[in-house]
Order: sequence, then structure tokens, then C-alpha cells
Amino acid sequence: MKKLLTILICILSLSTYAQKDTITDNFTKTDEVLSEVVKKAVILAEKTGNFIIEQAPDILQEFYNWKITSYIMGILLSIIIFLIGRYIPYLWLDDKESYSSDLKYFSKWGDEGVTSAYIMFTITTVVSFILFTINTYKLIFIITAPKLFLIEYFLN
Repeated sequence: MKKLLTILICILSLSTYAQKDTITDNFTKTDEVLSEVVKKAVILAEKTGNFIIEQAPDILQEFYNWKITSYIMGILLSIIIFLIGRYIPYLWLDDKESYSSDLKYFSKWGDEGVTSAYIMFTITTVVSFILFTINTYKLIFIITAPKLFLIEYFLN
């Protein structure tokens, strides 16, 4: 008897919640809303495509200008790093040779500071040379072969 009562309750609840009219109406409204969204998306994509086609030369020009400027800034940064490594040790070295200093760093004298000055100068020279070489190569590449640069840029 309990099984029969349970089955009747399930059938009754399914019949009350599974009305075809509301589900069909909801699907129809959903289809209409989705079709409007798809139409708007297609229109937006067409407008975006037209905008990109119209603005492509300006966009490429700005892209090339930005890359050229960034490589020039990289070259300037490498020069600044070199100059810092060259002249910062002057802050802790002496102008004149004293009786205890027998080591010389360019035109300055010192004992303990000369070793650290040469280490700093060597490291900053190597780093600045690498930065200078890479940025100069890329700058020459973008100036002499902009289309190849663009292809390589988008492949990477």
C-alpha cells in the first residue's frame, strides 16, 4: 500500500510540474532572446572587423613606433648602466695616491675599494653590452625589415 501511495504522489507531482505550455513558452522566449543576442553579436563583429580594416595602417604605424621607441630606450638604459658602473666607484675612492694605496682604478686610488670597483665595473659592463647588443639588433631589424619583424613577432 505504501508503494502504491508513493507512486501516486510521484505521478501527481510530475503531472503538476511538467506542464507543456509553460516549458514551451519558456523555450520560445529563450530562443527569441538568444536570437537577438546572436544578431547583436554578429553586427558588433562586423563593425569591429570594419574598424580594424580601416585602422590597420595606423595601428601598424603605432606598433612600429612603439617598438622602435622601446628599443631606443633599451639602448639608453644600457648606456646608463655602463656609466653608473664606471663612475659610481669614484664615490669611495681617493683623488690622490696615499702611502698605503697602491691600486688604481682609472684616475682614482684605493686599496680595498679598487677590487669592488673593478668587480662592479666588470659586471655592469657585461650587462650593458648584452642589453646594448640585443636592443641594437632588434632596432636594426625593425627598421630594415618591418614586415619580417611583424611576422616574427606574431609567430612568437
